[in-house]
Amino acid sequence: MAETRIVDLHSPYSGQIFERELPVSIVAHLDGELVEKLRSGELYTFQCPTHQRPFHAVWSMTYIDRDNALIAVVEPSVNPRDLPRIEVEGMRSRLMRRPEGLRELLLCLDYSFDDLALQIYKAMFIRALKFQYDEAKRKREDLRAYVSPDKIKDAYIYTKTLGEEQVQLVLGLFLNDGESVELDMDNTDFNQAMHVLQDMDLSNYAHDDSFPLYDWKFGQSCLDDLHAHGKL
Repeated sequence: MAETRIVDLHSPYSGQIFERELPVSIVAHLDGELVEKLRSGELYTFQCPTHQRPFHAVWSMTYIDRDNALIAVVEPSVNPRDLPRIEVEGMRSRLMRRPEGLRELLLCLDYSFDDLALQIYKAMFIRALKFQYDEAKRKREDLRAYVSPDKIKDAYIYTKTLGEEQVQLVLGLFLNDGESVELDMDNTDFNQAMHVLQDMDLSNYAHDDSFPLYDWKFGQSCLDDLHAHGKL
């Protein structure tokens, strides 16, 4: 059974704080129902009691997946170098800033994607958003229809089920003002780009932290280096 505790949740719309009992430790092979709720986003989606609007909660938790030799922690603000080093031989470790990071990691495990390659693809996608935004600004179009990359705080890729067999890839963007946006992605373009990235040797970019933090900003620095060396 998952370890739980009472967590204070903060609504970004009303500022109201309310309590919920939430898991702080999930063991994949024992807590299958919670893993599915994580995979769908239900685990961290709540309604603002005042405005009745959904929002994504953030709290600290640990995720252990013995079958995939993985230990991941969600810590919103801790320095990666302050976390203890994993001593279990063969276990990988990852640090996430939000529960959506675990959801993204499940996508990588489900489809055998390299999570570092995924961060580079994410940076490519956001760079394309910046081009679209700059073009719209140059043409003096209504910028409310576009996302300014300067406002993006966090970004995660996950899937949404549209039907019994249809799965849609989504880029979830979390902005500096507390708002969030979901953008549908082209599944074919994603798979083609990931195939190219996963054929590349990305080992030079791997962190040696006890719990490496791979996010889209880290992917952006890797992408810049790949471009500088003519590899993309």
